[in-house]
Amino acid sequence: YATAGKPERGMALLAEYETIDPALRRADEPWLHAARGAVQIAAGAYEEAIGEIRQWDEARVWCATCPAAELARAYDLAGEADSAIAIYERYVTTPSLQSAITDSFNRGPAYERLGALYEARGDAAKAIYYYGKLVEFWADADPELQPRVEAARRAMSALSTDQ
Repeated sequence: YATAGKPERGMALLAEYETIDPALRRADEPWLHAARGAVQIAAGAYEEAIGEIRQWDEARVWCATCPAAELARAYDLAGEADSAIAIYERYVTTPSLQSAITDSFNRGPAYERLGALYEARGDAAKAIYYYGKLVEFWADADPELQPRVEAARRAMSALSTDQ
């Protein structure tokens, strides 16, 4: 419900779930933080989302990269560019078998945001690097993603002439 833009319904389901005996849901606790964080992002409560996703991240469940992608996005939406950059970079540089699961929907946007964040910071070299990673990663992506690839190419070109 969070990704469908219905955070109120997501919150209601989480509240219902939390009425279950805590002993029965102990193993789910990290994922409960993940779900709360997703709902709070959808509701625009970015600081609360950061707190929940950090708890998910600190639990160190089987997926080393899953929390990082969401945490970076929460920091980014909260306007905390330095933290967003640090966590996005952690996401794209952490080797993980689970990347096969998360990369299909997180890696391209992470490269894109890193390029944009570094461009906004005035670091043309790093912006070009990450825009280039996006162009490479999405070279054969679906047609609806190609305008974003072209935008990255244009940004790289503009940044190259600025140097």
